[in-house]
Amino acid sequence: MNRAGETIAVTTDICLCITDDDIQVISKLSTLTELRFRADFTTDKALDYLADNPRLKIVQLMGENHGFTAEGLQHFHQRRPDVTLSIP
Repeated sequence: MNRAGETIAVTTDICLCITDDDIQVISKLSTLTELRFRADFTTDKALDYLADNPRLKIVQLMGENHGFTAEGLQHFHQRRPDVTLSIP
């Protein structure tokens, strides 16, 4: 929460290379509700980290070269059917 007690959304710069380790840190933000990031250097591990955040509702991925597998995406949807996941 910010100082006003509101939840937060995080959008990273389109040129920033986000990794699984970065997502592990970001996903621990207890008030994170939305996340937008370039997913060129992330894998199914990032989806596992994101699924652990109970307040997350929207994930928008940018970039077409993500490392997510069909199995990883299915597992994420099974764990978090309440999260809108947008992939290019």
